Amino acid sequence: MGVEAAFELSWQELSEEAQVLGCFLSLFALAPIPWVWVERCWEDQDVEELEDARDYELLNLSLLERADKGSYQLHQLIREFLKGKLEQLTEADELKQRFCQAIVAAAEQIPATPTKNDIALASPMIPHLAEAATTQKDW
Repeated sequence: MGVEAAFELSWQELSEEAQVLGCFLSLFALAPIPWVWVERCWEDQDVEELEDARDYELLNLSLLERADKGSYQLHQLIREFLKGKLEQLTEADELKQRFCQAIVAAAEQIPATPTKNDIALASPMIPHLAEAATTQKDW
């Protein structure tokens, strides 16, 4: 109960935009998320606003961590907390659909007979493809 209460305090400090972004990130698998994929999902959004929500809110409150240059990851407990919050959002279905559309579009870029290089480029996507195929199959 103490951990969830701490997450709730951080959640309350987030702007609405950062809350939605955090919930959206919870749709990805428990693996590093390349930021370019997030940007592709939000092409109608100002990239700088997304980065500000990421850097000044989610990272600053330790709700998100930098996994590598250009990729980020949620801790398992935070991911589960944000998934619970996602279901309370009115735009939850839209976020799930946006996530699945981006994952499918990325998967379509993998050639039918991939080269070693193609496989290396697609490898970071595999956990997220599996997540979309198993938990988000309705979208």
